[in-house]
Amino acid sequence: MGIDRFVHWKNKGPSLETVKAVLRDYLGHGCTISSNGPRIIAMLQGAPSYPFKSIPDYKKYQEAAEVHSERWIEVFWTKKNIDIITRQTDEFTNVVADGFSMLAARFWGGIVEDH
Repeated sequence: MGIDRFVHWKNKGPSLETVKAVLRDYLGHGCTISSNGPRIIAMLQGAPSYPFKSIPDYKKYQEAAEVHSERWIEVFWTKKNIDIITRQTDEFTNVVADGFSMLAARFWGGIVEDH
């Protein structure tokens, strides 16, 4: 299951190239950014982690969380908004995506849609 974080622009939003550049700087060294049209993929360093893996009662939830061996964020750009997406990932990746949505809204005067 994925989580979408929509940031809608009140006025004119940033260009695709600007969003890519800011995402690259937000994530820092070691992250790989690629794009295919309006879709940006940001590969994060490290493997997904699970905060409850040491608690035996949560084993069934851990198995569901360990579907992927990589961390990534997708950003889908339009002139009216961006959609920051995580798919079956760990808490760390979700928090990084949440942070980018808040940064984008704050810097470019957007509104983050509740998810």
